[in-house]
Amino acid sequence: MKKTLLLVIIYAGLSAYCSCSLPKDKTPLEYTDELVLDNGIVRLCVSPAVGRIVYFGKVGGRDLLWRNSATAIETRKRRRPDAWLNYGGDKIWPAVRYSWGRIYGPGWSLDKAIDGSAWTVVEKTDSRIIIESPVSKQLHIKIRREITLIPGKAAARIKNTLQQISYTPYPVCLWSVTQVKSPRCCLLDIDGKRLQSKEPYVVLSGTKDVNVRLLPDKSALKFMASPGKSKVGTFGGWIAAVYPDCIFRQSSKFYQNGCYPDNASVECFWLCKGDKPTKGWNPDYVELELMGNSVHLQPGEKIRNVVNWEIIDTTQGFRKDFKL
Repeated sequence: MKKTLLLVIIYAGLSAYCSCSLPKDKTPLEYTDELVLDNGIVRLCVSPAVGRIVYFGKVGGRDLLWRNSATAIETRKRRRPDAWLNYGGDKIWPAVRYSWGRIYGPGWSLDKAIDGSAWTVVEKTDSRIIIESPVSKQLHIKIRREITLIPGKAAARIKNTLQQISYTPYPVCLWSVTQVKSPRCCLLDIDGKRLQSKEPYVVLSGTKDVNVRLLPDKSALKFMASPGKSKVGTFGGWIAAVYPDCIFRQSSKFYQNGCYPDNASVECFWLCKGDKPTKGWNPDYVELELMGNSVHLQPGEKIRNVVNWEIIDTTQGFRKDFKL
């Protein structure tokens, strides 16, 4: 409750909005197999064909998740038939970035079984969807996701389970990656008991002059758009995207003694169109990322985590001025 109130108070003083809107001639991709959950407050959709959550928002409102256009996907397929396709939405990656080259080969390579193949629907009820991935040829793992809406709340709970099927020499993790429509800013939790260095955050890509500010009590990092691409990370348990009317907050358990090779457990990637847009990237989204603890598993072993989503309304009479 205290964290939710803090986010609402923070929102009252946020500014520097960078609007990166979708090109008018590019309609977001639609999926014919969408499975829907609706608790009367929020609506969530899953597409097994691409193995991810593709919609999340208030009933009668807008979708907070970003999804790529059919035009962009088809153009990418024609130019590079074997390339990774950026569908958008929310997905899981099973290994940290630094190990991709060893696992999948050189270049921008991802696990095609986990991010790119159709997942199996294990269960669909009025309140829950369970989907399961194919087995990864490189990591010899499979992932199951149990997605539930919380009754009476603008919230969802996602239980992720990774199972090691046979031996692999590589460590694995549950890395939640959610592409959302560009917000005013993002907030990253800072756990004061585990800091990276003199600064309580790390710059993972872009220049050192990223557009960030610490809150006065240093409990969170405010991350704003700037031309080009940038990514920052902190040690903490939650991350949030701040919009004019709401805050989309995600949280998961942070292990203070856990293994986080990026030197961060929450990460945010932002690409925004500037004077010289970065070629090959779409400037219309921000990635909210929750890094799971990285471990070596024996065949038959499993790791699990729970990711909580909530939409916090910021239009109901909050007037307190909060200046960063």
